[in-house]
Amino acid sequence: MKLVQSILIRLLLVSLSIFSAGSARNLSDQSKKQQFEQSALSSSDTIPVHLINWPLYNGVHQTGQIEAIFNCFGSFCRSFSQVPFDYSDAYGAMSFKTPADTGVEYLWGGAIWVGGIVDGDTLVSVGADGWQAIYELFPPNFQSPERSGTVTLVDYIADQNYRAEFADTVELPRNAYDPFDFYHRPLNIKVANRSFSWQSSPENKTIIYDLVITNVGNNTINDGYAGFYFDCDVGNLPVSSWTDDLTGSLKEHGIGYIIDDDGDYAYQLADRAFAFKFLSSSFEALDTNYNWWLGNGNPDYDFGPRQGGTSENPFRDFGTGGIGTPEGDANKYYIMSFDEWDYDQIRTATLGDTSAVWLPPNEEIAPDFSDGYDTRFLMSIGPFDLEPDSSARILFATFTGIFVHSGPGAETYLPYFPDVYLSLLYFDDLIATAEVAEDLADLLLDPLLPPLGLQLVKDSSGDAELQWDPWAYQVVNGYNLYITEAPLDSLPYPGAVPPWWSPPSGTLPILIDRTYRFSLDTLDHQKHYLTQLAHKTISESGNRSEPVQFKINPRQTSLQLVSRYAFANPGGPLKIKWQAPNKSSADHINLYKFSDSSDAVKAYHAFYDLGYQAQFIEAKDSFFVDGRTYFFYAMEPYAVLSPADS
Repeated sequence: MKLVQSILIRLLLVSLSIFSAGSARNLSDQSKKQQFEQSALSSSDTIPVHLINWPLYNGVHQTGQIEAIFNCFGSFCRSFSQVPFDYSDAYGAMSFKTPADTGVEYLWGGAIWVGGIVDGDTLVSVGADGWQAIYELFPPNFQSPERSGTVTLVDYIADQNYRAEFADTVELPRNAYDPFDFYHRPLNIKVANRSFSWQSSPENKTIIYDLVITNVGNNTINDGYAGFYFDCDVGNLPVSSWTDDLTGSLKEHGIGYIIDDDGDYAYQLADRAFAFKFLSSSFEALDTNYNWWLGNGNPDYDFGPRQGGTSENPFRDFGTGGIGTPEGDANKYYIMSFDEWDYDQIRTATLGDTSAVWLPPNEEIAPDFSDGYDTRFLMSIGPFDLEPDSSARILFATFTGIFVHSGPGAETYLPYFPDVYLSLLYFDDLIATAEVAEDLADLLLDPLLPPLGLQLVKDSSGDAELQWDPWAYQVVNGYNLYITEAPLDSLPYPGAVPPWWSPPSGTLPILIDRTYRFSLDTLDHQKHYLTQLAHKTISESGNRSEPVQFKINPRQTSLQLVSRYAFANPGGPLKIKWQAPNKSSADHINLYKFSDSSDAVKAYHAFYDLGYQAQFIEAKDSFFVDGRTYFFYAMEPYAVLSPADS
């Protein structure tokens, strides 16, 4: 038989329920990427959100003063290799760039560390350890064929608001082996990292992060600590910017920072600082620590400040030959939990053997450490205990100020005159920005704000429940949950619930105690619902969250064809075979015909969205609601068949 035509057919099963909202991304489509880049170049401070098909792997904050990236792998950078490409990379985002229009990078890599004691074992889960290629935090579905990121744009209190979710329970080959511990045992935590930025001055020099850590395991996590690791490599010289970093702290203000030793006055200016500060925690923090070290494969150069041992606190040997990089869970936990605030790096050469507290550095190489090196620092906070299903919350800021270096020449006083060098640095604006960050954190701690992270979640057995980010602070003693059945017959297009539709204001709430989830076992699995959530204090109920639409049993997937290809003679009939569906679950079958496989991809699209699909397919209708334009899409079937036809 002569091959005449090969027609790609995609069959969609239409049940009596509605389609769920969703659309496919083709990350390899360079034309989309180029179109996105061109749109992004039109404004340095505005991400064209209508062209972004959320969720993503990365989120980018642009304030004009800084451009900063974070992701759903527990890190704050582009550098760690486990983070896939997505459209947030298309407009040249850097890890922490300031000023935003200079291209000067102030952060090579940053990551979250969480540790604790579980059943007597010391466990730590890291977004990245910064030295070995160890990654232990991933978005929940990263191991599935439908894997995707979890960074979403949310409507909240700041000018740019994002939310990312990740966990240490995702089992992948890449996180199964640790050269120091040999395997990864998770704490069993889920983490939501919310981030906020403002466009106006002076708020535009900081990013506020709001982290919620939830114990999703069956065992208590005792003496928990959270650490935040940063390796900056300040500058714009890709070959040598990592060789001359200096870290220090403003302890009275709770600030840790890294700067370039001389501000790169001979090149493009890198005269600012990357800084970090804890702002608040839902637990009473007894320890807030600042530690720094210099990573090096040569143990003689693997150095960090370490206190000499005492009878109460014996010296801990890291087992690496060096006293800098904490490899392995036990050493990482020790660094986070041991009460220590390190001296500034510039004092290494002048410490000598006169200190009664600190181990003396090697006198021959200490001067090289003091005037700039490949430095990283960790700030950590704790302790906290997490019973199963309980949460801890930590607010912190990454930020900068205007210049720290007031001019060239200060570096000539290093390594032997650290006090003179320090006197020539300007930290006033950095301190002022930290104070602004504290005020912004207070705004985020208003219990009347709506909850974030409301979503439908199914466990491995298929049981469904609503989950959200718990408030964690004691001022909130519960939640009001509003669930309403969607009135499908009264909607603009029957069977397609628009995203602007909310539960009626008169809906009576379900009262829930302090938790982060609610079982849906009493709801009809075939109906479509809308839900909202509000915090509840002793005296009042807060604002409702953005409404979430859900159907416990989503629409059925398309039929499985007997063969992917069908062939026919010229003028002859085309026979397509599939297994007949159960008549009780479908009333007809839609058959769609496309000219090529790329057109067939358009079969996957949201009924409503903000215009992402408009660049590929013509919308059937549009609606302008509350200042936003929503587009409605619908495909006309090529043929409508009965469920039994094949």
